[in-house]
Amino acid sequence: MSKGEEQHLLNRKVDEILLMEDGFMPHKEALKAKSKLLKQSDSDLSERHIQRIIEFGHKPLIKGKSIAERLRNSEGSDWYYLRFSLFHRSRNQLISADEINEVLDTLDSDAKITLYHTNGIDSRLLKREVNQQTNPPQSKKSLPLDFIFNYLLLFFYRSIFGKRARSKSVRTAKKLIIANPYLEQEIIELGSGKLKMGDPHLQNVIDMSIANEDIIFLTQLRPPSLEANHQLKLRSYFRSRAYDRRSIYLEPYLLESFFSNDFKKVKREIRSLFSDLEDNIKDEKLSSEDAFLLESFCRLRKTLWLAKWREVAASRMFSKLNLESLLAIDEHSLQNRSILIPARKKQIKTYALQHGAISRANVAYRFTAADKEYKPWPDLSFIRGNHTKIQLEANCYPSSAVEVVGHLRTDVIPELKATAKGKSKIVYATQPMPPADRELKRRQLVDFLSLVKAFPDEEFVIKPHPNESEIADYYDLTTDPDYQNLSIYEGNLYHLLASCSFLITYYSTVGLEAIYFDKEVICLDYEKRDYQGYHAAEVAHRALNGGELIQLSRDILQGNLKSDQLKKNSFIEARAFRIDGKATERVMQFLSR
Repeated sequence: MSKGEEQHLLNRKVDEILLMEDGFMPHKEALKAKSKLLKQSDSDLSERHIQRIIEFGHKPLIKGKSIAERLRNSEGSDWYYLRFSLFHRSRNQLISADEINEVLDTLDSDAKITLYHTNGIDSRLLKREVNQQTNPPQSKKSLPLDFIFNYLLLFFYRSIFGKRARSKSVRTAKKLIIANPYLEQEIIELGSGKLKMGDPHLQNVIDMSIANEDIIFLTQLRPPSLEANHQLKLRSYFRSRAYDRRSIYLEPYLLESFFSNDFKKVKREIRSLFSDLEDNIKDEKLSSEDAFLLESFCRLRKTLWLAKWREVAASRMFSKLNLESLLAIDEHSLQNRSILIPARKKQIKTYALQHGAISRANVAYRFTAADKEYKPWPDLSFIRGNHTKIQLEANCYPSSAVEVVGHLRTDVIPELKATAKGKSKIVYATQPMPPADRELKRRQLVDFLSLVKAFPDEEFVIKPHPNESEIADYYDLTTDPDYQNLSIYEGNLYHLLASCSFLITYYSTVGLEAIYFDKEVICLDYEKRDYQGYHAAEVAHRALNGGELIQLSRDILQGNLKSDQLKKNSFIEARAFRIDGKATERVMQFLSR
């Protein structure tokens, strides 16, 4: 709360100040005495929002038809391109409104209420009339000019000089793997154990495919995004790779398609559809929430243009090839879904490889019975364990569309465990979190730093997620004299896990992999969400606050706390099938069919 806001409150007759977060606590004693920190909501507002979005697409909102129906096509519905963006763009407003409405329900109906909120809440979403005081509106988020310039430069370079399906060996290949040069990081080479730059998800498959003349590779620029911390590393697109000889680029086909009649037709259809939706919003008797969501949805027109442009380009590319199957990660992203859908139209079998956590918190994998007729999943998804299989089937994936193979990255673990060296470190694996959980992430970091100070003789390491926007802030912490025993590590995760003492995280999949290394894990599950099921399976120790984090850490360091080994073994089998070094071989057996 700013000094001006505090002075404004002092000048008014205020009976009580209700605080949603402790960071808003006033500094002036007269106001502190009237302030009350509200209890955290018992409702899982994030889960409520996921349900809200996945159901929204199937509500008969306009002339008796749902969004999914209005966007229906021969291979399903274009609704699945937009629901992820709608989920994130509406999240702050709707979750904040849910939280505030729970408070309003507890207040006297005659009370006059003033709401101080960072961005302001759409008044239609609140149950009662309130006077809102908001900060000045923030400038609209946009991509930096240097990013745009470099992106366009690289796009046109790849479009003009990029590799096409020209050689006979490429045109006659039967299988295609979508490689991800922008994701590359230092990985451990299977077999040799050496460090090299590579795709953290697909590199084992790529290495086993290089000598196979029946397999080719597709690379592409990642579309710019304001919703993710996507960085443009020019060097990653010019680095030579073993598969270059057998690779093609998507950009030449994107440039051709941009001026094509097919894309012009698609744009006209999208423009007509969205204009019709906008014209009918006021004519329909919609709830305040549905009206808000529909208006938010109508602002996603350009996102759908991008998806359909990419579809047209991918269709042109596939017409030059003779493919039977395709393998990708991140299959529900706009980037790769826009390639998988045209592949399906060409009767090309689509495979997807699990590339991260699949939990209740991941809206991309949440479906209902109403989604079944649109078949929004690939033909076959290679997943890590039966736990994921059960979750996907509970979310309406057909059992025939999932195959348990294990976790490819774990193929190097048996050798690493046998050769681990160095002093043990306590590792904190951070992760990107949505804006609605910004305060939760701040509390977790503050409590971790208190732990660092509480154990000055131990070495602590923050292992940031590569897509986090706070990485520079983490490095700044290491210059603070209070944290001389803290360092930041962005190198190979498995080398770090092999030699760590124990791991601290929220629901990052790094927690799973620490368990694969037989390490103890502390989960900062302050909201009791247990997204990864660590607590329910009794393979990690749940900390609900900073005090519990310190006590659990002390018990582990003193050897007084250890997870049950049989439960760990059962958990590993459910999550990663087997740590036997053969997960990649199981995937290759399917690709070779």
